[in-house]
Amino acid sequence: MEIIKQNETFNLVDTTDAFTMSGNATREASGALNVYFSVNKGSGETVGSCNYNKYAESETVNFGVNCPEENRDELTAYADTVVDYVLEYFKANN
Repeated sequence: MEIIKQNETFNLVDTTDAFTMSGNATREASGALNVYFSVNKGSGETVGSCNYNKYAESETVNFGVNCPEENRDELTAYADTVVDYVLEYFKANN
């Protein structure tokens, strides 16, 4: 008998004074990391979403935000915070 670990999926949730965020992070057995989340204002209005992919055995990442131009700076700064937090979590829990 063999048991093979393939992927780990984690739910992401955060609430700040300005945002409510939900999404997930998946760490694959290969070492690849995928993070996706969406962000809404407290009123329920959509701010945007973010996608981050780090490829296995590579330093290459794909990082993108999808939002109205008026939200770009704020969402990008928040997205950096979320991605950094996830990366630190996986580094500490390797």
